[in-house]
Amino acid sequence: VKGLLGDVEYEATVEARSAIGWGTISASASLGSRLESACISTGASKRKSVVSGDSPLKTRRFDSATPHAFRGRTPDECPYFRECMAFVQALPEKLQPFLNLQEHRMCYCERCHVSRGDRPIYDRGGKRYALPIGWARVALRIGGLQAEALGAFRWPVAFHATRHESLLPILATGRLVRPGEATAAVGQGQIMVRQDTTRIREPFTRLNAHTGLKELFDPNQIFCSPSVRYCQLPSYADKKKFTSPSGCAYNAQVALQLRLKPNTYAIGQQTVKATSQIDPYFDNSEIEWYTKGLEHAGHVLTGLLVNLESV
Repeated sequence: VKGLLGDVEYEATVEARSAIGWGTISASASLGSRLESACISTGASKRKSVVSGDSPLKTRRFDSATPHAFRGRTPDECPYFRECMAFVQALPEKLQPFLNLQEHRMCYCERCHVSRGDRPIYDRGGKRYALPIGWARVALRIGGLQAEALGAFRWPVAFHATRHESLLPILATGRLVRPGEATAAVGQGQIMVRQDTTRIREPFTRLNAHTGLKELFDPNQIFCSPSVRYCQLPSYADKKKFTSPSGCAYNAQVALQLRLKPNTYAIGQQTVKATSQIDPYFDNSEIEWYTKGLEHAGHVLTGLLVNLESV
């Protein structure tokens, strides 16, 4: 580093690049003494205790009462991450070849996040995104190769939540599709706007709260967000019951991490009728990104995210 002043104090942040993008290297050892505690599922709610002893299902509490040292630990040593990986390994056999369970895995539970010293917000491709706190991530094999070839790891990061049964046709084609498109993957026909939600179904003219301009808003597009908090709302992500090999019972959600090519998408306000701020790091006027997906390879799927909520 050149040009530093001799009488000025500086603070440096060192980042390393992996298949998930850029991030800080493990936090200093001084954090360790404060983090000798266990991971929690989402860091956002209290966990229930064990149900009646004669039930085969039980919930596990991941809290500060359980010893868990973070210094030098790998994701596999986090109880929450292990439960998430158990869910991933229980996904249909046809999905497994698309998943990279050996490299570029990450636990974003609250305690693992704090132990690494990560910031909650990062900037990629000139756009901010929030780390998916409360989720665990595994890399997608094909998407990682595509991103390297296209230089997509320099593009903005976004998230797209989906139904569990949609994972196979999405990963088989390697792309998201908008409602109205037809796909031949795994016997899929024309994709339609989900009928089990209150999502907008017809185009209409609106004032874009982000740009301040009038636009024709078409719901037949691909929707994503720089905030996983937005994606995990019921309008986008469903919940599936899962019982892990440990006997713990969860509601599981899945989402995809992707890279969006700059200038191929628009930014606008939330469309889920929210009455309060959804994510503390984003205004509701900028939390929804949408694209018609007309440019081939305009988005690249790089990771599968899993969120487990104890029941």
